[in-house]
Amino acid sequence: MSLTSAYLVTTKNLEAFLNAVQSAKAPERFNNKFLTQLDFTSSNDRLFIGLFKALGLIDESGVPTKRYYAYLDQGE
Repeated sequence: MSLTSAYLVTTKNLEAFLNAVQSAKAPERFNNKFLTQLDFTSSNDRLFIGLFKALGLIDESGVPTKRYYAYLDQGE
């Protein structure tokens, strides 16, 4: 197992971002368009995509994984 190179420049939007993801319907592809739909339009917000890939929540092409759906299911 190797360490990831994913990072966030700032964590000020992290809680709001995670809440927005949990409240939203899972996208076909988790990409910049989806971030914009969640009102995360800053270039720093795009780093959430890399973080989700590193955490195994989405695959390399941005498709949500079983882990992503398990994360969504926590709130119910």
